[in-house]
Amino acid sequence: MKLRTWNYFVIFFIFIVFFSFIFPIKICNAVPTKTLNWIYNTYNDVWSVAISGDGQYIVVGSNNHDLYLFNKTSSIPVWNYTTDSDVNSVAISNDGQYIVGGNYKNKVYLFNRSSSTPIWSYSAGGYIETVAISDDGMYIVAGSRDNKTYLFNKSSSVPMWNHTAGDYVWSLAISGDGEYIIVGSSDHKIYFFNRTSPVPMWTYTTGDWIYSVAISNDGSYIAVGSRDHKVYLFNRNSSTPIWTYTTGGYVWSVSISGDGQYVVAGSSDYKIYLFNRASPTPTWSYNTGAGLLSVAISRNGQYLVAGNRNSMFYLFNRASSTPLWYYSAGIYVRTVAISNNGDYIITGNSNYRAYFFDNKDTDDDGLSDGYETFNSNTNPNIVDTDGDGLSDGYEIINSTTDPNKFDTDNDGYSDGTEVNAGTDPLDSNSYPTTSPTVYFPGFGVYFILASIVITVIILIAYLIRKKHKNTQK
Repeated sequence: MKLRTWNYFVIFFIFIVFFSFIFPIKICNAVPTKTLNWIYNTYNDVWSVAISGDGQYIVVGSNNHDLYLFNKTSSIPVWNYTTDSDVNSVAISNDGQYIVGGNYKNKVYLFNRSSSTPIWSYSAGGYIETVAISDDGMYIVAGSRDNKTYLFNKSSSVPMWNHTAGDYVWSLAISGDGEYIIVGSSDHKIYFFNRTSPVPMWTYTTGDWIYSVAISNDGSYIAVGSRDHKVYLFNRNSSTPIWTYTTGGYVWSVSISGDGQYVVAGSSDYKIYLFNRASPTPTWSYNTGAGLLSVAISRNGQYLVAGNRNSMFYLFNRASSTPLWYYSAGIYVRTVAISNNGDYIITGNSNYRAYFFDNKDTDDDGLSDGYETFNSNTNPNIVDTDGDGLSDGYEIINSTTDPNKFDTDNDGYSDGTEVNAGTDPLDSNSYPTTSPTVYFPGFGVYFILASIVITVIILIAYLIRKKHKNTQK
């Protein structure tokens, strides 16, 4: 019995599909790795850094008296402005449009990112220790060693109001809409304001200086870190803490997620602590081996960053106390900041440098996009660039095989096949002795596509030949 042409095609296609299923789709993946996109040397200590919500713009303040604006794509500043003293604190609006800086000659500066010429400046009565800005750049707050908190509207260098604490204002923060302000002073007090009035809505006295304060995006929750070793959490409606937690040292830095659900604290007891607002018991803690000078949490609460006095910088996912990765900068990490979704990170160090990291991982293969583009030369949009069944991250971090080569040791077996079989993908004398189940999706998927194309070509050639014969007849 003769089979028609289409019967051959159907049988061959069934064979293709059947054969592809003996190559199960299973990819080895890896833990994430860091990408240091660029470094910039300010030639003096970096005291403060800030980053826009999308990570596109970065601000750096240095002891060399300069304030710098960067685009994430380059270590060459968009512009810099030289003040008359050390730039101790910087902040940037969520959209990256407005930048504020404060220095040790008592001045507050406001910039539009389009120009290095200040929109305005204001001279306070003492060093500016801390500044903050609302999401839209409409409201600016500054804290000074003249014991005062100043509130500005971006349209004027004349303060809307000021408030005098009992001692230096060390830390302050403003809600995303600019409606609420939290201030911490060395008079041991916390001051909570609505922007409409210089009279605090409430105050609270801790056991020592207030080193750090943070506020949720809508102003509902406030986190405080004190020299009395404690972390405090408040609801804006009450001066009574929701809870407190005592660490083993000074709490130098705190940060809070946008919704107020997660609080992170860094202490001189060497530990970073993560809390859920529902409990004063830490979700987890991690000992970094040195005092934590700065911590931050992404607005979505997914990622935490921390810098310590032993030159180490750490990135965590909130789900685990094991760092995703860490980086040694060689000396104190003074200041850290992270974009809203955790994709981009900036740190400032006592070695005069600012470090910019790209943590974005589009294809979820364990390597950041920047690393794939600039280091491994793999495709940041494809999990397994060479189609060998091992994710690019797994090949870089775990198996140390070539992520751009299907068969690293050229022994005729793909790297994925060897990992599955337990042989060494780096040794051409080590290979499977039997035909193992192939451990990669690349071949199975590509085989189907290639075979379909070949089948169609054969079918077309057959039809052309048949037509040609009929014509000859």
